[in-house]
Amino acid sequence: MQDKIKIILAKASWCPHCIHFTPIFDLAKEKITKSKELLNSEILFESYDLDDENIKNKFMQEHKGLMDYLKGYPTVYFSLVEGNNQTPRTEFIEHTVVKDNTEKGLTEAVDEFINNIVNKYKSLKSGNKELHMSVQTGGMFNNITTMDEVNYRKKYLEYKFKYLKLKNNN
Repeated sequence: MQDKIKIILAKASWCPHCIHFTPIFDLAKEKITKSKELLNSEILFESYDLDDENIKNKFMQEHKGLMDYLKGYPTVYFSLVEGNNQTPRTEFIEHTVVKDNTEKGLTEAVDEFINNIVNKYKSLKSGNKELHMSVQTGGMFNNITTMDEVNYRKKYLEYKFKYLKLKNNN
C-alpha cells in the first residue's frame, strides 16, 4: 500500500507572507508529480484560509490539534500516513520565499519548497535519523523541527515558569 502525504497550508488572506507564498504552494502542487522520490506516494495539497470561520472550523475538524501549533502565517504542515498505518505523523515544514521577482526566482522557490517536502518525507521514513532542512519559521520555535520537540519545549517552559515562580516566592 502506498504512503499518503498531505501538505497542509494554514494562511490568512490579510497576511503579506501568505500572499507571496500562495503561488509557490500552487505551483508545487503541479510540479511535485515529477519528483522521483515521491512517485509511489499519494500527495494531497490542502489550503485553509483561517480568516473564514467555516473554513477554520473545517480545518479544526479535519486536523484535530494542529491549531494549537499555529504560531504565525503561513504555517505549513507535512502529514504522512505510511502504508496500512492509519495514524498520521504530522510535523512542520519550512515554506519558501521568492528571492527575486522573476520567473527564475519563482521557479527556484518552488524547487526549494519541493526539496523541503522530499527531505521531510525522507526524514520521517528514516525515523528522523536523516538530516533535513525543515523548520518552522518565525516565533519562538525557530530551531524546532518536530511536533515532539514542540511538545517538549512547551512542557519545559511550563516547568521553568513554575520553578521561577516558586523561587521568587521564597
